Amino acid sequence: MKNIIWLASYPKSGNTWLRAFLTSYLDGAKEPLLLDRLTRFSAADASFVPYAAILGYSIEGYSSIDLQPYRKKAHEHISNETEGYAPVKTHNNYKNYDGSPAFFENTTRNAIYIVRNPLDMVISYGDHYGCGIQGGIEASLSSVNQILSKRDESVPQYLGNWSDHVNGWFDSGDLPRLILRYEDALRDPFRAFGQVVNFLKLDYSETILKNAIKYSSFNALKKQEEKNGFSEKSLNSKRFFRKGELGGWRKILTKNQVEMVLKHHGKTMRRLGYIRDDGSIVF
Repeated sequence: MKNIIWLASYPKSGNTWLRAFLTSYLDGAKEPLLLDRLTRFSAADASFVPYAAILGYSIEGYSSIDLQPYRKKAHEHISNETEGYAPVKTHNNYKNYDGSPAFFENTTRNAIYIVRNPLDMVISYGDHYGCGIQGGIEASLSSVNQILSKRDESVPQYLGNWSDHVNGWFDSGDLPRLILRYEDALRDPFRAFGQVVNFLKLDYSETILKNAIKYSSFNALKKQEEKNGFSEKSLNSKRFFRKGELGGWRKILTKNQVEMVLKHHGKTMRRLGYIRDDGSIVF
């Protein structure tokens, strides 16, 4: 069944915010969103559940390469076990290590890819995974980078470097997809999330749209985490929702760190509109 809607991104680029908005919108946005609702709203590409179901045994200790032959059947399991549309969070690169498909036409309906300026992303990445800013930058440059989770319920996801990740999803053949910039959603959430509603062909309601934006705002989600916690918080950080600001890199990154990111990702940043023709950085 072609019912999976991939909610895709490189880590710390707004995936949780996108899921929070969609959860709230589809629930009618009648009250503030409880964070535990997110895990019930969407499946996760990193979940061990579909792999364990098709293999019949624990997959603890398996790498992305080990699990690669079973991805298609795992996606089929998710699709078959879900009635109607199946939103699934993923940080996986569009292709595997060897260039083979990581996503499949027989189960995929469409995808929304949310992307963030890497200069800001590496700061959040370093905090979330406990590797520091320099570690976040180096991870974004690594062609073999994968998320290695200590949580028993998660399996590794292959990322590759940031530019390859972005370009892979941008150039994903005939896959129906919406590209959403994190910064545009911050500056004009009504327009950005209105595009999401229209892309998914959901019943449109301006009132629900406005309320869903309010209930899924960064401050609203941060308050929920402070009050009730959040199961997706990294074991390496004190909180999941850090700042979520625009252009924080200007005060935090060193000149050398900025130059390192631009050297490796400048071409892709230009493609995304993060760098102007004169070389200046937009956000």
